[in-house]
Amino acid sequence: MFIYNLFSGFCTPDFEIAWKMSVSKIRGDLLYSCGYTTMQLPCFNEFHSLFYRWNGSKYVRSVPANIIELLTPLAIAIWIMDDGEFYSGLRFNTYRFYDQDIALLMEALSTKFGLTCSIHSHPAGSRIYIDSKSLIKIRPQLLPHMVPSMYYKVGL
Repeated sequence: MFIYNLFSGFCTPDFEIAWKMSVSKIRGDLLYSCGYTTMQLPCFNEFHSLFYRWNGSKYVRSVPANIIELLTPLAIAIWIMDDGEFYSGLRFNTYRFYDQDIALLMEALSTKFGLTCSIHSHPAGSRIYIDSKSLIKIRPQLLPHMVPSMYYKVGL
């Protein structure tokens, strides 16, 4: 509901939240999620243009060259709550990113926040790993932006 609270003003008054329950294929845990649709507004085109590029046949995800300017503690907290995973440090599941985009993200995290990053391979693709010392260092900046039920993703 955290993201919904940010975007609720962009939903039609009669929208409905779609709730979903599934079982984790890895651990068998119950997973709960919800979805909603915003209105199609021109203000969202700028974000689409930043993070997607046309490759001649379809739009593909890409990391903008100015990502260092866009990454903030709030942005990282949302990224963690969505695609983060605690494993002695922090892993970002960046499976569908191109290698050059992962390198750009790692450089931005290292330069702007002083984080020690490396790439962990996985059958599904590459993941960005932030070591435990770096996670402890940045955690105080992230927690004010995180939902308490997601603190486990940063080792709490």
